[in-house]
Amino acid sequence: MQEIRLNIYKNGKAIKTYTSTTCELMYGTVEDVMDMIDIEKFSKLENVTDKDLLIEAIKVISKAKNTVNEIVMQIFPGITENEVRCTKITELANVIIKTVKYSLTELGSLMKGKN
Repeated sequence: MQEIRLNIYKNGKAIKTYTSTTCELMYGTVEDVMDMIDIEKFSKLENVTDKDLLIEAIKVISKAKNTVNEIVMQIFPGITENEVRCTKITELANVIIKTVKYSLTELGSLMKGKN
């Protein structure tokens, strides 16, 4: 997996950056995210863009603060809820997108291996 970065801001300036190259999420967390995303909408689209995913991620973030915080805290050990509140929504959405894409890819690989 590629490196994921999340900046913490104060007065418009990045004061701290968390990085992670792993994102092993708990299945329950992935399940919660899957419940919030309109999977059927995306499965019918032929060319889902990152912009489409960004819009969907922002919807998820606005509806599911606790789940988003769980995901971010699993990806970046040591980050606090207060620090999560001091991130840019677009950066946070990109973290969620990358993590969900990675998790779904890994899950798909596991399922293909069972056939």
